[in-house]
Amino acid sequence: AKGGVINIITRKIDTTKTTLDLSTGSFSNREYKVNTMGKQGKTGYMVYYDRKTSGDFKDGSGKRWPSDIKDTSYGVKMDYEVTPDHKITASFDQTKSDTSGVDFIYMDNHYVGKYKTNSFTLKDDATLSSKWSNSFSYRKNHTSSLYTQNGHPYDNTDNDFSYHFLSDQATYTSERHTLVMGIDYVHAKDNHARKILGSGERMVNFRMENTSYFIQDDWLLMPHVTLTGGLRHDKPTNSGESGKKIESHTAKSYKLSWDITEKDKVYAGRSDFYILPT
Repeated sequence: AKGGVINIITRKIDTTKTTLDLSTGSFSNREYKVNTMGKQGKTGYMVYYDRKTSGDFKDGSGKRWPSDIKDTSYGVKMDYEVTPDHKITASFDQTKSDTSGVDFIYMDNHYVGKYKTNSFTLKDDATLSSKWSNSFSYRKNHTSSLYTQNGHPYDNTDNDFSYHFLSDQATYTSERHTLVMGIDYVHAKDNHARKILGSGERMVNFRMENTSYFIQDDWLLMPHVTLTGGLRHDKPTNSGESGKKIESHTAKSYKLSWDITEKDKVYAGRSDFYILPT
């Protein structure tokens, strides 16, 4: 996602260990982290729990701003090696954030914010040969948020969205080429019924689907010089309730790079980004 909107933890389970981190700081900052992972035969596991809290803070003039922030994340991941070249991974992750405080800039408003997201991911990685590999993944995600400000009802927001992602990516590697190709599919749904503008009291749950086809090749033209070219075609459709058709789009990218040393690279190129309408 453009700008790193989606964050996915991909830590590998390659040893057995447990780590514990505790920290504290100014403005009642506290952070607790525990992570344990292990491997027994073909099965690996990982469990983590993170919690961070903070309180009132002072601005540059010394004015104290009432604030209370609590962030909690936890999850579990399991993987199983079907063969040395085939691994299946399943994981569940959840993040919760609760915030409250006073905003002195906007009429001393008291605000409350809540955010929660959880996701289930199933992944299948297979090495098919010395040159071909394939990765298939499915992710189900649910996100909800709430924000209110006393005295400003038009600033209140209450969101609840569900997402389904499917992705299949094949990779071909040779001495001079690294070719990546695949297909992505996403289905998004607003779980809150919204009123359609200009339709009286008609309420609907808006939905959107998008199918993307992509291909990219890293071509080693000569030692230390690589030419990269890629295409991505997005074909979105909405629920049809808004009355607006969303056009398909093909994004193009290309780059020429030169590895001057093992640590220094010079490159020039151009990339398109297509951001789906909300």
